[in-house]
Amino acid sequence: MNIFTLSYLKEFFERNKTLLLISLGIFIASLIVGAIYGYFMVGGKTGLLSAIISSAPNKTVNPNYDPVELFIHNFTVDILIILGGLVLSIFSVFSAILNGFSIGTSLGMDVPFFVVGVMPHGIIEYAATIFPLTGAFILTKLEIIVFKAFINKNQSVKEVLKDNKVKITDIILIIIIDIVLLAIAAIIEGFITGRLLLAAF
Repeated sequence: MNIFTLSYLKEFFERNKTLLLISLGIFIASLIVGAIYGYFMVGGKTGLLSAIISSAPNKTVNPNYDPVELFIHNFTVDILIILGGLVLSIFSVFSAILNGFSIGTSLGMDVPFFVVGVMPHGIIEYAATIFPLTGAFILTKLEIIVFKAFINKNQSVKEVLKDNKVKITDIILIIIIDIVLLAIAAIIEGFITGRLLLAAF
């Protein structure tokens, strides 16, 4: 089974369409709630974040971030989200909601700052979070299948995993997609985002 083919990628999206849409829906809903909170409760009308940067002595914004460090941090979080599938994806969903809410809060607080300081890398980085959550859901489904087989004693764990090889392969593909997207986002955030903030504010 070659996952590095266009046909497999197409099958992956078709097979996991519902889970991907659920993951996207959770993220967008939490982002919207965060944006509303940021605007009405924190002070979106003031352009708080950009004002802080503009008034800082010598604009003390670091124009360079270590892309390797950014990548490792984000990838570690995403791997933990996938592994959260082993506990019925409860942690994974909570993490996705918290992530979307925090991004939305930034958007609601200060749209110009969000456009300049978050969107360039954020579109890719936060799109990547949809895949780990989907991976967590797939892992939960696999765990339930294994658990049922163990209770019913009609299949060994090895046999169940063999019969559900495609789910394991999908999780591997999700990790690969996540690595690519996070690497691109880390490069943008590491070398471009800081300079855009300095130039804009």
